[in-house]
Amino acid sequence: MKNYVIAAAILTGLSVPATVSAAGRVAVLATIPQHDADVVAKLMATGRFADVDYINVRFSTPTLDTLSHYQSVLLYSGQYFSDRVALGNTLDSYMRAGGGVVVGMFAYNYVGLRGAFINNYALNPAGTFIASTNPKLGKILLPNDPLMDGVKRFDGGNSALITDANLV
Repeated sequence: MKNYVIAAAILTGLSVPATVSAAGRVAVLATIPQHDADVVAKLMATGRFADVDYINVRFSTPTLDTLSHYQSVLLYSGQYFSDRVALGNTLDSYMRAGGGVVVGMFAYNYVGLRGAFINNYALNPAGTFIASTNPKLGKILLPNDPLMDGVKRFDGGNSALITDANLV
């Protein structure tokens, strides 16, 4: 399986085809349960996943054994991680074992991820967060990547934060 490291906005606005069969388990690693439940529900509603579980990483850090039960994970944050170095080290080991990681909004800011994941995967987290009204899907940097298959639009709603950070 190919590993994925994608700097992405919150993925709930992505439009995916309903005809794709469900495959794999996904874990959402995030920090605000009252908001994160909506992300989990919307990912399940796509029909593209066999199961989507939520792991609150504000108060604990999942082990590699825990993450090994998932084909991929989505990581984003609105609060401090329990242990951002340990989480970065675990995600690095998870990637090396074949897991996929999608990195979302605020995972790299001042409360963000540290450890081996940051050291080993080339992302440029620096960028300006811009409040935007009705943002749309921007330039797709990897248009032929299977992760982007079927992605046609992004709808940020009435208000969203976007960033001008780049993959390097």
